Amino acid sequence: MSNINYGMQVGGNARIEAGNLAAGYGAQANQYGAGAADVAGQLDEVLRLIEAHRAALDEPDLARAEVEMAKTELAAKQPKADRVLAALKRAGEHVGAVGVLAAALKTAAVAVAALL
Repeated sequence: MSNINYGMQVGGNARIEAGNLAAGYGAQANQYGAGAADVAGQLDEVLRLIEAHRAALDEPDLARAEVEMAKTELAAKQPKADRVLAALKRAGEHVGAVGVLAAALKTAAVAVAALL
């Protein structure tokens, strides 16, 4: 097998927003050790993205409320992973097919699962 790296090609009216990105043969993008502040920052980014894509969402206020609920639980003295993850799942149901939001929620959920 040759070790040719074709990189990434994005065309059309597209934009990539990613924390980690890898391309090419054997490429990996990993992030380890997210702390509560990192996860809270990811949730703040999700809230920013909800506002940025508000017009494309059917229920942006419900999505925002679920993410706020996740942030509140995450800040609790003894946060419960299942509560945070359930709120993020419900938020995901409100973002529809807005890919950048779905990806940001998935990233946050993975970080929560690793943290808690």
